[in-house]
Amino acid sequence: MASNSCPDAFTNVHPILQFAAACVFFVVTLCTLIAMAQVKKGHPNAKKLLGKTYLGSLLLTLFGYALFILAIVLRECDVNSHEDYFKWVTVFTILFSIAKWLLLVLVVYTLNEVLDQHHGHDRSYFKFHNRRYSKFIPGFILVIMGLLTCVFIGINCYYYSHRDSGDVGMKFALAYYFLYLVSVIAGFVLALVNLISMRSRGIPRGKLMFWTMALYSCMFIWVIFTVAEIASRLTHSDYYLYDNFYRASVWIENLFQALAWIFLIVIAKSTVFSGAVMNATIPEYTAMTSTYPPSDSQPTELPCAPVPLSQYQQQTHPILPQQQSGYTYHSGPPFPPQQQWHYPQQPVYNELPSNRPAAQLE
Repeated sequence: MASNSCPDAFTNVHPILQFAAACVFFVVTLCTLIAMAQVKKGHPNAKKLLGKTYLGSLLLTLFGYALFILAIVLRECDVNSHEDYFKWVTVFTILFSIAKWLLLVLVVYTLNEVLDQHHGHDRSYFKFHNRRYSKFIPGFILVIMGLLTCVFIGINCYYYSHRDSGDVGMKFALAYYFLYLVSVIAGFVLALVNLISMRSRGIPRGKLMFWTMALYSCMFIWVIFTVAEIASRLTHSDYYLYDNFYRASVWIENLFQALAWIFLIVIAKSTVFSGAVMNATIPEYTAMTSTYPPSDSQPTELPCAPVPLSQYQQQTHPILPQQQSGYTYHSGPPFPPQQQWHYPQQPVYNELPSNRPAAQLE
């Protein structure tokens, strides 16, 4: 990859690998940023998950890749010395560290807050899970990890300024990413509890379970590879084995970080949060009103006041409803003319005369 302006540039495998990975994932991060803007415009409910935390994490990562690319080019072209290069390393290490902590905030706190709001902060299916715990546990984890991130940045800046990685710095980095992995597991457990609680109440979930599992799987993979890479450096294993593992881990870590941001976009634009699934499951009912043919005697557009009907009318009218509590009220239009039936006069108490045999009444 050497040129006339930089004759000795990129003669080693490691700069080529790092430069190619930085260029590829710079483009991927930029496309993710554009996709985030489009989703927020078309899905207003996605603004909670794709808010300032998500934007800050993406922008810091994008700037970190840009500075990394620039630092490699300047170093390979002998524009900057090794001391100047490590100053660049210090800057983009700070950017990447803060971006990873913000990504942890998204998967531990913000996502679970969105899921908790979706099922209305009601009592969970699990007795130990309630509104207070769902905010305290993620908050406590993120405060601890935020403090450790500051210490992690300080130690790395110190060793980079002295051009020495040091075993102390590597051991702290190993402990830091191990706790980072534990935090991701805690966020996954809280998300799983929220999703199971939604199912127990019959709240629509759509494909939230699938995409949530995909998100946390990506987080597990890139953090585990980071821990394994640091551990292999501390154990002073075979150089060629470590070298090959490092080449693979550079791509794997960046790839699954990028996928984690993409899956957050997919979750944020879910129709479950927009209410489309919920509304689709609730049928709409309309009041059924009976209609009658118009009558010449009275106008149909004016409502009729309730009129009590006598006992004789209730017995002789064939379409009146059953008598209740002595009177039957009819508040609609008048009934159409019916055939008149005439019966012999009977007493009011509706019993047979005592001087007439029952057999003669047929």
